[in-house]
Amino acid sequence: MRIREPGADESMRIFRKFESLSRDVLSIDADGMAIEATSQTTRTRHDVAKEIFSVLMSGKSFSAVASKHSRWAAVLRAAIQHTSGESVTQDQWVRSIAGAMQLLGIEWMPGTHRGHITCRRIVQLVGSATNSSMVMAGQPGSLKRAAIEAVARRDAGRIADVKRARRRKIDFGCAIPFTEVPELIRTGFREQRDKGGKVSERVLSHYQVALQCLQECLGDPRCDLLLMLVLTVCSSSERLDVKEGEHHFSASDRPNNPTMLAACLVTRMLWFLRRESFPWSKDEGQVLRVPEMIKKMGK
Repeated sequence: MRIREPGADESMRIFRKFESLSRDVLSIDADGMAIEATSQTTRTRHDVAKEIFSVLMSGKSFSAVASKHSRWAAVLRAAIQHTSGESVTQDQWVRSIAGAMQLLGIEWMPGTHRGHITCRRIVQLVGSATNSSMVMAGQPGSLKRAAIEAVARRDAGRIADVKRARRRKIDFGCAIPFTEVPELIRTGFREQRDKGGKVSERVLSHYQVALQCLQECLGDPRCDLLLMLVLTVCSSSERLDVKEGEHHFSASDRPNNPTMLAACLVTRMLWFLRRESFPWSKDEGQVLRVPEMIKKMGK
């Protein structure tokens, strides 16, 4: 029996059909819920290591940091649980995990969706990390431990001196004064619009008014300051919050989505920069009034 090999046209047709099917399959999760298009975010190794430690210590499933058949998470959880806090502190565990990721050259990792890792979200790991696994090699109170800790402190001091010598700056990715809305903020407004049926039409209309207002005030020095503040806050690898009773920023426990946060911050700032452009006492047509919009943003 002779098997007929497919021609070039037929092979291309089969490939395109498979490509389309793969795209459809990857766009839903195990529960049949739609997943957003592939997105890329940036996080520091220390932040990721802190999250891994938190997940392992919670006693819950570690599906948010490891695949179903991975063994490293279970081994590491057992090691942490059976090691006293006096021998190895939480900070040492976190620094060791971050240092191991850097030592192994791990620069990318899958993100999470609904508590599970997914290839539809990509996380780029940045920043340096000091590996404290050598510190754990010596017994607490021993001369070996004291000597290793002294060397680690000396090396850490050298790294700190180098960091201080560098000129710290944030690259906004565009020229100042701003002549167009930065990509990060445009993406945030686009993601708000793409929510579709998840939010009301009045909320979407409010965001649309904010975007139009922002485009109109480009060139105003106050608008430049507004955009620089938003881009600076959203450049943090952790979501920043000001807790009740405090007067400084601190890392939030809520997930960080810099694009969506940028859209919300810009909208809030425009309420005061261009107060007359937004409805306050009652809705205007399909545009939700500001007091109700505040409640929607808080959810």
